[in-house]
Amino acid sequence: MGDLETVIFNIIAHAGEAKNFSMQAIDASITGDKEASDNLLSQANESLKQAGNYHFKLITGKVEIKELSLLLIHAEDQLITAETFRDLAVKLIATNMELAQLKEKLVSN
Repeated sequence: MGDLETVIFNIIAHAGEAKNFSMQAIDASITGDKEASDNLLSQANESLKQAGNYHFKLITGKVEIKELSLLLIHAEDQLITAETFRDLAVKLIATNMELAQLKEKLVSN
């Protein structure tokens, strides 16, 4: 596998990992587990950082792109989707945590 393919597969892998961590963070927030949610979001951010580092190699020309490929387009799409998913997860988690607090207040009254 060449340098370009290695970079592409690393972007796809780290982006997919970030989406998975973001989804797990949302799931943790549904139960009101803020600590787990925060930890999982940190892991998502770290995965996105790693994907971004590989992406940086592409956009700075450190890895030569001879022709546009479907795999490269897929990697770009996965990265953008993972970043958007993480951003939406942050908002949803905040909402879920607020709901969990309200439920707790209702139960205690």
